[in-house]
Order: sequence, then C-alpha cells, then structure tokens
Amino acid sequence: MKGVDSNIPTVLLAHRPKVAKLSLDNYSVDVVLTGHTHGGQLFPIHLWHLIREPYFAGLYQHKSGSYVYVSSGVHFWGMPMRLWSQAEITHVTLITTS
Repeated sequence: MKGVDSNIPTVLLAHRPKVAKLSLDNYSVDVVLTGHTHGGQLFPIHLWHLIREPYFAGLYQHKSGSYVYVSSGVHFWGMPMRLWSQAEITHVTLITTS
C-alpha cells in the first residue's frame, strides 16, 4: 500500500478479514472485499472464525469510515455441506460521490 495516492479511491482485495483490519488500521483504504470465513459454513468450525477474524460475514463499517464486505463464497471448505450459511455470488457496484 506504500505509494498509493490517498486522494484516489482505493479498493483492496484480501483473502482474510484479519488482513482487511490490519490494512484499514494502517493505510488509507476505502473498501475492502474479503472472504475466507465461508459465512460460518458449519458448526462448530464457525466458532474458530468468530474468535480469530474481526469481520465474519456481510457488510461492516470500520472506525475510519471505510467499508469491509466479507463474502461467504460459492463453495465450501472440507465437507460438501453448509449449515446456517448460504453460498453467494456478490455483485459489487462502486460509485463515486462528488
């Protein structure tokens, strides 16, 4: 992120929500798109993500005013099943305001 002009809108793609938080705490980022948690695909595995990841699923606003979106993804991890979690394809439309 060094050398990125903070006057230009910045979108960061990060595999893990933990990386999103580290980036938002240290750099000027407007939007972070992330995944990794599978939206709590399976109990009790989702408890691990709830403890380790600062964002779990859906849209969040960071204290800096930036946004983080955590997708539950289209696939699964491990066993081919999901409980309490839906697969999703996310369509993101970014607009600028003047």
